[in-house]
Amino acid sequence: MVNFVFGIQVTYWYTVFVIGPEKTIYKGTHSLLFHESLWVSIGETGPIKMDTTSPTELALDTTSLGFNDGSKAKESFYRSGFRLAGLVARNILLKKKKVKNWHLKNVIISGWVTNNYSAEEAAEYLFRNAYFGYDIYSIEQAASFYFDKSKDLLTAGEIISLVTIMDGPNVFSPYCRIDLFERKRKYLVDKLVEFSPQKYERALLDNYSIVPNETVKCKS
Repeated sequence: MVNFVFGIQVTYWYTVFVIGPEKTIYKGTHSLLFHESLWVSIGETGPIKMDTTSPTELALDTTSLGFNDGSKAKESFYRSGFRLAGLVARNILLKKKKVKNWHLKNVIISGWVTNNYSAEEAAEYLFRNAYFGYDIYSIEQAASFYFDKSKDLLTAGEIISLVTIMDGPNVFSPYCRIDLFERKRKYLVDKLVEFSPQKYERALLDNYSIVPNETVKCKS
């Protein structure tokens, strides 16, 4: 047990050294609706915050599951913000070539993120780096592509739509998978209204219109 925990700790620091993640902080320019929509889309229900996870805690959580490949490690992490950290970690790893032991490295880098980013900083990182399909990265580019406007002019319904797409652009494409897109979007609206019923009106969240795009080719 002790040796295994120590091994995980060594693996943690070695992985951080090899992957070499760099802390990139962006000035917060996205509205609270962006942040709360992303928060509930990943299944969080409490206040927006990032709990830190030390290498020792990461090792103990992994050990408690009785495995050593990291493939199910996320199931044991109920700390606030860990799922958000996982998205940032995934984005960091996707920029690397031929990452071996992906699941384990994703868990480890997620732990690193919790110690280097606040929840707001992690979200801002994703808003500027997340993939939205069709070679589009960032909310700004996505706002232009899907709604032909800047992110600062997006309506509440359009913001919800982009966060929906952000969760899986190939699966929740409003052009090629409209049924799955609408189903996921409705789920997100339901969760957001439940998260803050005094703040959001369903009618405003449901109001959106994707710009037609004839250049998009859907696979049959």
